[in-house]
Amino acid sequence: MEKKDQKDIRKDIEELEKLIEDVKKQNAEEKKKLQKDQKRNQPNVIKINLALDYSNQLIINFIVGFLVNFILFYVIIDGFKLASSNNQMIYLLIALLFTIFEFLMKQFMIKKHVKLVLYSSGLIFFLFNLIFIYIIDLVLPLNLFSFENYLYPILFVAIFQIARLFVKQMYILTVNALNKRFKKH
Repeated sequence: MEKKDQKDIRKDIEELEKLIEDVKKQNAEEKKKLQKDQKRNQPNVIKINLALDYSNQLIINFIVGFLVNFILFYVIIDGFKLASSNNQMIYLLIALLFTIFEFLMKQFMIKKHVKLVLYSSGLIFFLFNLIFIYIIDLVLPLNLFSFENYLYPILFVAIFQIARLFVKQMYILTVNALNKRFKKH
């Protein structure tokens, strides 16, 4: 009779182990469903990050930032005829100086004055860019580079910020799409 009881106990233990496995499977399925439901129920939020980076690697971020800044400087200033210059290469110098200034300013502001950046929603960078452009307009000789009037630097910075925002968003969307495509393969 003792052997029979031991067999019954073993059977009961095996049944309990099977039930435990079933409960674990059901729990895992419910977690997956819950996570999917939470993702669906999250409100759609549009965020605009004015201090957005192109890459997590500083050198790539700097190079891509310089290229984007140079192209946008040239296209906006020359396309809208906001400034006159006798040497088109000045845009390279301005873009390089601007990229260095902006890089250092972002690093400083985010490390030392993050509250100011957050409270201003990143618009503090617009102010810094405007100051930089006015300084460039004042420092460079008139025959080398000059805005046509005193309001054009404001117009340029506004157009530049908006255009760069679109370029950055398109760049990030493209990189994310490429990363997803490569992860699938």
